[in-house]
Amino acid sequence: MTSRLDSFRHQFNKCVRCGQCRSACPVFAEKKTESFAPRGRVFLTQLLQEQELTDYKKASEALSTCLLCESCSSQCPSGIKVHHMVALSRSLAAEQSPSNVKKFVFSNLWTNPSMLKTTFKLGWLYENLGLRKLADKTNLLKLLPGNLSK
Repeated sequence: MTSRLDSFRHQFNKCVRCGQCRSACPVFAEKKTESFAPRGRVFLTQLLQEQELTDYKKASEALSTCLLCESCSSQCPSGIKVHHMVALSRSLAAEQSPSNVKKFVFSNLWTNPSMLKTTFKLGWLYENLGLRKLADKTNLLKLLPGNLSK
């Protein structure tokens, strides 16, 4: 994992921790927690790269909230491309700690052609029989784990 993050090693040292990125970040404006600020994500990426942090689920939480809007990168006086760093870190963290549902879907369900066809048929029925509207009205989707409801 860290070999792909090595390309950002020089950018870690460029960050002067000025905080200008914080004022541009819409997520930080809502969360008001340093781990959700761009410089917090830079530091998080550095910890992943140096293997000082191995809790990928915890890292994924902070990384997944980034909108990748590039506001922080455009405001950074040091020219750090935070959005690139976050995108790569997010994908690497997902590889290291995929959810059980995603593992099942991508390893078992969608690799079997007949199961894939059945999945699409069920999706079509879900949309066209009004089951989606019913699930939305009754908030049943909130019972799904993680962000599957989206």
